[in-house]
Amino acid sequence: MLRIVPGTPPHGKPLAVHLWAWDGFQGMLRTMADQTPKPGAVGWVDLTVDDAPSIRDFYAEVLGWKPEPVPMGGYDDYTMCDGAGTARAGVCHRRGRNEALPPHMDGVLHGLRSARKPRGSRATRRFGAGRTEAGLEPVRHHQGPGGRRVRPLPSGNPWRQRMIRGALCLLTLLTSSISAQDDPWVVYPGGAGGGAGKHIVLIAGDEEYRSEEAMPMLGRILSVHHGFKCTVLFSTNPETGEIDPNNQTHIPGMHHVADADLVIAFLRFRELPDEGMKHFDAFVASGKPVIGVRTSTHAFRYTRNKESPYEKYSTGSRAWKRGFGGHILGETWVNHHGHHGRQSTRGVIEPGQEEHPVLRGVTDVWGPTDVYGVRNLPEDAVVLLRGAVIENMKPDGKPVEDKKNRPMMPLVWTRRYKTDGGAPARSLCSTIGAASDMASAHLRRVFVNACYWMLDMDVPANAKIDLVGSFNPTPFGFGKFRKGIHPRDLRIPTIPPK
Repeated sequence: MLRIVPGTPPHGKPLAVHLWAWDGFQGMLRTMADQTPKPGAVGWVDLTVDDAPSIRDFYAEVLGWKPEPVPMGGYDDYTMCDGAGTARAGVCHRRGRNEALPPHMDGVLHGLRSARKPRGSRATRRFGAGRTEAGLEPVRHHQGPGGRRVRPLPSGNPWRQRMIRGALCLLTLLTSSISAQDDPWVVYPGGAGGGAGKHIVLIAGDEEYRSEEAMPMLGRILSVHHGFKCTVLFSTNPETGEIDPNNQTHIPGMHHVADADLVIAFLRFRELPDEGMKHFDAFVASGKPVIGVRTSTHAFRYTRNKESPYEKYSTGSRAWKRGFGGHILGETWVNHHGHHGRQSTRGVIEPGQEEHPVLRGVTDVWGPTDVYGVRNLPEDAVVLLRGAVIENMKPDGKPVEDKKNRPMMPLVWTRRYKTDGGAPARSLCSTIGAASDMASAHLRRVFVNACYWMLDMDVPANAKIDLVGSFNPTPFGFGKFRKGIHPRDLRIPTIPPK
């Protein structure tokens, strides 16, 4: 018997699907035309999904179906055909005329593949927050419809394999929306645009400057306007699944960093388990580009496990002088150069950098956070913006006329350096970037431009930086984050009318 148990969904009613085989059984699945298919067959299904290529590849692998592209004007949807060339299913992008439809199946594929283990043992794979699980459970007999005692098909029977494959697909259909909503991260799918084919992972984890609001906002812009696939990770409470910036040790989904092209880190004093941190370490060692935001100059602090091989990332580490901030970004935490909470920051373009691609179209950067002190930038650092200390918390405030602006501190800079293994690498650091700072359209443009430039891509002449959905940033401050928010609450933005 193949037993699939999707657990208890949000509406509270448990779901269970059992597929049996008995003499004369002709299949439980029926097509839309109400024809009786062969055991284990899958009827016609149209799936509208965020990541259509992955779903296409999944069905091709599991069922042996072959995709036929359907031109949609700038992208392809897919008709999935069996070996005889008969159309069996459709896989559609959630865009164009399908944009308003709810997505299905995000985050399920990995779980399905993990559930398939050799016969003779129970195999389970938990999806999302644990509401859904699947398993292959060998039994000697089972009670079927009408009380009949039925037997499973022999392991070598080809119909058994068809039933397993069909049931896995049925499980996908039943549980996809539940599983995707429960993933403790957010994926904004890639699409048409300059960033098509590139994957950016944004990691939010600071207690004060609302990275949990800034990172998904930026991810939506990069995805919807530029076509980058963006995965946003959060510090969360492992018991409730809620976003919790105060939890310094739990950021689920770090495995997504393994296939990222660019990482944007907005972290403060994190100490992640080695199992998750190994992916970040491998990414940094590869020389792939990293952008650090605000408190990422002091992104890590290892006080619980000082023997961790990743203690080198810790602020004050002896292995890496000044930790991740000093070794990778170019500076660690120094001080509040401006008066925190009373003086704000205006970005001033560094003379000679007016034509730098990261600053293309950038003329007016202001944010309510204060200027950070910077003392030890390495010689390979190139300053793009400096931070003028503003006398008050207003965008039309004047720069203070004292030594705080003589000279002005670096605000945004880049580095080209060598990793410990000798690989060429690139980083960019911006000490401005709190959620409230991101209300500045030109600061958003700095980050969008930086993503293109860091990936050696042409920077748009006038990159689109319009907000996607609503964005009402919470003022910075400890303990001021919005309670009761889950990553799933941020999955589907409110798309403004075109």
